[in-house]
Amino acid sequence: MKAVPTQCGRFSGDTEVAGTPAIGAPEASYALAFSELSNKSGSGRPSAAPDRTAGKIDQDREDEESGTKTVNRPRKRGTSNSSRLGEFATRYTAAWCSHSASNVAAFYSESGSLTINDGSPAVGRKAVESAAQSFMTAYPDLVVKFDRLEPQGDRVRYHWTFTGTNTVPGGTGNQVRISGYEDWKIGSDGLIADSKGHYDAQDWDRQVNRR
Repeated sequence: MKAVPTQCGRFSGDTEVAGTPAIGAPEASYALAFSELSNKSGSGRPSAAPDRTAGKIDQDREDEESGTKTVNRPRKRGTSNSSRLGEFATRYTAAWCSHSASNVAAFYSESGSLTINDGSPAVGRKAVESAAQSFMTAYPDLVVKFDRLEPQGDRVRYHWTFTGTNTVPGGTGNQVRISGYEDWKIGSDGLIADSKGHYDAQDWDRQVNRR
């Protein structure tokens, strides 16, 4: 799924989500959406977009541009599932931009885990909340933008760009702008069961400590 970052918590591209959805616990339907999308992505190879020639067709009522008639138009299930995952990622991004660590943790299963650059995993929502809070405290103006999703077998990569200024007391006052990704495993409850975050730590340190 290709996406062009726009405002915080939003994206536009192959699958567009209009506006920033309300922040809240994701729906369990995301688990099914990911399962079906990952089945289309093949044996672990990245897939830029879902297979638009496969899957059942449902009916989506839309108004024609003329505004005089309502018609039924087919929508491939793969596209719908891709949209749901895009919505999930958009809500997750909005949770980071809300500067509320508990909003971020709500996207994780009760025993979900977040590991950053192969460090010790934060296991459980309270631990995930603490990990998210550490970034929010150090970079009070942080903005996270959703770049794209990259399905890989039974996992999916959520690519992001982080911007924030280290203005915490005792901080350097420098801004950091860096891109990375989280490698997600979505659980049967539709929440993140396991997330492995990756970014260039040396580049991060160089930016935050530059003189």
